[in-house]
Amino acid sequence: MLFNFDYMVSFLFILIIFLLFYFLKPKLSTRTNITFVLLLFSEIFTTLLQLITQGGNYSLVSYSNTIFIILECVFAAMFLARSFFLFYFFISLCEVKITPLRKKLLIVTNISFVLLIIASSVCFVLNYYDIYPFSVIIIFTLIPCLFYVHSLFFVLKKNKAVGARGLVSSALCIITLITAEIFSGIFDNYIPINLVWLFVIIILFLSFENPDNHIDARTGFFIRQAFHTYIRENRRLNRESYYVGFVIKNYIEKRMIYGEVQMDQGLTEIGKCLKNHFPHHKWFYLRDGHFIVVCKDNKDADIIKKFLKDRFSFIWKSESAKLYLNISMIELVPEISIKSSDTLLDGLRIAFADAEALADGEVLYINQAIFDEMGRRSKVRKVLDSALQNNGIQLYLQPIIDSKSRKIIAAEALSRLYDEELGVIPPVDFIDLAEKNGNIEALGEQILQKTCEFITNNDIQKLGLQWINVNLSPVQCQNSDLPERISAIAKRYSVSANHIHLEVTEESMIDVHILSRQMKNLISYGYDISLDDYGSGFSNIVRVKRFPFNNIKLDMGIVWEHFKQPDNILPSIVGIFKERGLSVTAEGVETKDMADALQNMGCTYLQGFYFSKPVPASEFLELVRKQNFA
Repeated sequence: MLFNFDYMVSFLFILIIFLLFYFLKPKLSTRTNITFVLLLFSEIFTTLLQLITQGGNYSLVSYSNTIFIILECVFAAMFLARSFFLFYFFISLCEVKITPLRKKLLIVTNISFVLLIIASSVCFVLNYYDIYPFSVIIIFTLIPCLFYVHSLFFVLKKNKAVGARGLVSSALCIITLITAEIFSGIFDNYIPINLVWLFVIIILFLSFENPDNHIDARTGFFIRQAFHTYIRENRRLNRESYYVGFVIKNYIEKRMIYGEVQMDQGLTEIGKCLKNHFPHHKWFYLRDGHFIVVCKDNKDADIIKKFLKDRFSFIWKSESAKLYLNISMIELVPEISIKSSDTLLDGLRIAFADAEALADGEVLYINQAIFDEMGRRSKVRKVLDSALQNNGIQLYLQPIIDSKSRKIIAAEALSRLYDEELGVIPPVDFIDLAEKNGNIEALGEQILQKTCEFITNNDIQKLGLQWINVNLSPVQCQNSDLPERISAIAKRYSVSANHIHLEVTEESMIDVHILSRQMKNLISYGYDISLDDYGSGFSNIVRVKRFPFNNIKLDMGIVWEHFKQPDNILPSIVGIFKERGLSVTAEGVETKDMADALQNMGCTYLQGFYFSKPVPASEFLELVRKQNFA
């Protein structure tokens, strides 16, 4: 057997450096992290004992039989402990639940290993060479390989828990160890095993356990992935925690105002301040100005909330600027039932968004009902993402009625989502999500495609339909190539521009120059444009005069208000638009009396539940064929 004293000392020195570096860095007390520390300790003691026992074999020092038996037993125990801790590291990483049966099996196995080690050492000292080689093979080759194979089984079975990169790293470590143990057993050479174990520890450190990978460089707080791990650990151990979070309001805008460098310096100052005042708390920075801290109890949570409110009422000073940062807070109590760590993270993301609407320093208290609603909104987001990826947005159509003939002459294209659990999801539940997630353009284009497909598959002129309205979001209106994108979709389905009318909302009128340019380009392609929901916001007749609209759609709110308290305001508005040569569509028509009054007022078109709610395209076709709204 080869033995190099200098090599073993160097190897031991490297392991100690690893351990010291690991201890000096902040880390979470998770099962995986603790097991990695135990793995490092077992490898250090295994190497140290190997130095002692091998030194005895090479006459560096002499031992009595009793001492030698003890040293051999301890060495063999640490050798097996090293393999066991690696196994336990992987089952922790894979989130394998330790059931009572598994605990009993592990206890029985460990006792058997101890007895086997003692018996083997006694055989060696008493020169029972016929038995000793077999015990050596069992202890130093067979049993470790059983641990490695079992580890590989869980890694492959629970591959989603470790991820693609983690799967490769874990499999590489385990397969390398199995190969090395077999060759070491055949050639009776333990030195390559030490090299292999150093390789394994380095790979595990770089792939999973490097503390720097779990720390935000600016704040010094744990990052989102570390919080995800911490939540999973809490759920496994049934630990209850109070969570207090705060959000820097208008964070993205603040980064634009102050600049990237100054805001990063501000985050550093926030991290230093909070760690100085609450050094024993676990702080997490979830990105985009979202912070969360784990509190001991309700009293502790109140202390932190008061400190945050007071501190953020003052200026934060970076190296080169003064930062005025406002926050609002959230509090999540342990009584809330959390199904998974993903559920909690999704709920917190929505909670932070809702908290931004609060006054500075105010707290959004999250009870079970609020958390359940957040969970529903999170499910809606996932359904929306899936529908956008798989062309699953449903096209609904609501009839637009000629006020004089009371016939369906057009329709408005509307989007709906369907989920087996949630049922039909109305736009109010997902349009805002699409705007915040940056999916609103994809949503609008998918509805335009389905509208064009409907027009292509059905001869709408024979049905008496003149056009279909398609809504444009304010985000779409900011896109410089909007006219080209719309025209390309229509051309793909051979749909004429006069069969598509485009609707823009009042929010699109904020930037007068951009909207004017977009409308001019769209009109050059042959599209008519309507102003949707007039009267619901800040628009007025003077602003409307700046844009070349063909149609004005009166918001249902202004229509209903007129019929609650009739006066001459709505008739005057309709009259002004009519004098300017614009057609007028009244939304929210719910009764025949409303329809008649709006017709007499001069409204060109009518739309509302009196005629039909939005319906799937197939139902809309049946409605057109059977229409009778006279």
